[in-house]
Amino acid sequence: MWPHGDMGVTVLVIHRFLLVDFVAHTRQTRFPRRGLGKAKNEKLRRLVKAGGPVSLTFDRQVTYTPVGKTRDMFSREAGLYMWRSILFDKIGWDNVEQHYKDALMNHLRENFNFDEVERDIEAKNLTGGIRAVLMKWYSDRKYEAKKLFKSKGGYKDLESARAFHPPDMPYDNWLRTIEGFREAKYIKRSEANTLVREKQQFPYRGGTSSYGSTAYKNVMFYDMDWVPTYAKTHTDNQGNWVDPVAEQNYVSISFKYYFL
Repeated sequence: MWPHGDMGVTVLVIHRFLLVDFVAHTRQTRFPRRGLGKAKNEKLRRLVKAGGPVSLTFDRQVTYTPVGKTRDMFSREAGLYMWRSILFDKIGWDNVEQHYKDALMNHLRENFNFDEVERDIEAKNLTGGIRAVLMKWYSDRKYEAKKLFKSKGGYKDLESARAFHPPDMPYDNWLRTIEGFREAKYIKRSEANTLVREKQQFPYRGGTSSYGSTAYKNVMFYDMDWVPTYAKTHTDNQGNWVDPVAEQNYVSISFKYYFL
């Protein structure tokens, strides 16, 4: 049930403030400045070589997503694989062909101990958290591809944009991604997201640690507010909720945490 009256208005105001504030102030860790083509995940490689697939640590209070150092490695590996192997011609991760999703999961299974996840008593929630991370990273990598597209000519100079070949991305994938950017439904949604970003009141302050890692450290060592973590892990790169249920759940936990 949604709260009514003055209390309902207050909760909705807090909901919007927290969402805009934390999406604007914290973003997923980017690839290092040396460039997408040279980005690697060497720490993960060393751990896998030494002891096999790495165990994931999860937030089991709210988001059920990987947290801490393993989250950084997991997110990075997912992002690297997507960039090198998956098309960015779809609106979101849910619309990506299943064979691409299966290939990514098989790759991640080689590096992370999914057997532990599947045997866990909360396996359903944990796999849902993993899905939320993949949704966000598909959105993030697509956003990076869009920035490259615009910087290399964009809609005004398609010939130059098509002639560019992003490091580590198969050229055919790049061409098909551009065609995805040209679809009317994508352009309409992109314009709507731009309007949302223009209305944000809080500037991005930067940072080097991913939100999941920082939030985990805050909870473990400082007992800080974990509610914004939910917003961060259930919205895409432009601050849009991954689905209506996630948004309703956020309003509910915000109300319980701040008022009860």
